[in-house]
Amino acid sequence: MRRDGDRCDWRWYLLVLAVLAALWTILAWALYLTDDRKPKPLVKVAGGPAIRTCLNCGKPFESDWIGNRICTPCIRIANKSATNEDLAEAS
Repeated sequence: MRRDGDRCDWRWYLLVLAVLAALWTILAWALYLTDDRKPKPLVKVAGGPAIRTCLNCGKPFESDWIGNRICTPCIRIANKSATNEDLAEAS
């Protein structure tokens, strides 16, 4: 660790700095995950689910999240796990 008897090698300082930065990041994430002030989902902020038009069948439906653009029956049909009720609802 020591060079010439009295000076520390610069790589040790860099290693200590990297370890401290990693610990700081871990602590920041731990505080974020336990904090009640983190951002809420858009559905809760807006006061409820948005009414969107399905891109597949064109019928309105309640969207669960911002990227939800296809209704549940159409998703089931696309995944081939549809029931007769889903087929009738999507038609």
